[in-house]
Amino acid sequence: MIHTRAVVCALALTTIATGAYADQPMTGKMAKYIIAGRILSNRVCDNDRFYLDEARRLQSLAFDQVGKKLGAFEHGQETGLDMPESACEQLYIDAGNWSMLRPGQPSEAVAKQIKLLAAIDNNNCNWDDATKTDFDPPKYPAMVQASKTRLVDKEIHSIGYDRLIELQSLYGFETTMAYVDAGNSYGVSDNMTEICPIIEEFAKSLLGQ
Repeated sequence: MIHTRAVVCALALTTIATGAYADQPMTGKMAKYIIAGRILSNRVCDNDRFYLDEARRLQSLAFDQVGKKLGAFEHGQETGLDMPESACEQLYIDAGNWSMLRPGQPSEAVAKQIKLLAAIDNNNCNWDDATKTDFDPPKYPAMVQASKTRLVDKEIHSIGYDRLIELQSLYGFETTMAYVDAGNSYGVSDNMTEICPIIEEFAKSLLGQ
């Protein structure tokens, strides 16, 4: 079983944005200038979430050095002007990855999601205490399927790993980890009869079942 706190600590940016409002983290040497331009020009996102001074610092740097940096910043400005509200979460994530996002407090629904993402990877629901072995077949198969790991760039990922990384970018490491720790405890608490079906239903929703 993979302990979620250990896994989620390794935040790695590996995806290059390919569209105007890509749903994956934006990376590359010019990414922070695009993001800064988008932060300063958008009209739909919560600007209180951003470190605007850092975005303006990059703006000044882009205008001082011109070239690719200015082009990237202006591209960010242009795409930010007509940005739909649905793209704000990705902008918050990108801003967080480039030190331009203030830590926020997740809603009750998001906090529950973080807790359950952690509980999927850290629970005793399929453990038979009488025989000291896993149930075979498992009592909660969706949970097992959702917690199966995959190797990505030498890091072990579960199905909820990428979402936890996004949430960490949105709300800050310490805030996210507090709910992850709560989820790790939730999955191994004594009231398995009540808790395990809740985790199982959440696992099914992740798997689209």
